[in-house]
Amino acid sequence: MKLLKFRETSLTLALCLVMVTAAAFGFAKKKPPVVVEFTTIEAGALSGVTEPMDLVVKGESEWEYLWDLTHRNLVPKPGLPKIDFEKEMVLATLMGERNSSGYKIEICEVAFEEGLITVRVKNHETPGNLTIMTQPYHIVKIPKYPYKIEFDHEKVR
Repeated sequence: MKLLKFRETSLTLALCLVMVTAAAFGFAKKKPPVVVEFTTIEAGALSGVTEPMDLVVKGESEWEYLWDLTHRNLVPKPGLPKIDFEKEMVLATLMGERNSSGYKIEICEVAFEEGLITVRVKNHETPGNLTIMTQPYHIVKIPKYPYKIEFDHEKVR
């Protein structure tokens, strides 16, 4: 009888140990990322910016710089959209210069998971029929977060 109770207790302890170990190593069910809503401020093919870059804008002076940077070739330059930096921030992705139409860059998802915001970007890399210098870009705004932000680019052909 004592041997049977000892085996039951040992089995219960072993099962508990397996469950704790599985949870510690991530075998337990993980929470899915939280989708962050975003609003496109502007997207286009002629930013004038020749080098690829990703930007996180958290203040008015940075916002003015980005707007001037992406509209420096336009006369007249469109007015600066109003952003409430107490509640919002701006994300921008710029593809750099390409030698034909057809190229496009888009922020397709913003997600929060475990203290990190991931910005998923699709780089549409299909040359078009027109031989023209383009500089695709996409600018969005999201609610303000204090977390680290990473851009994840996917090439689409």
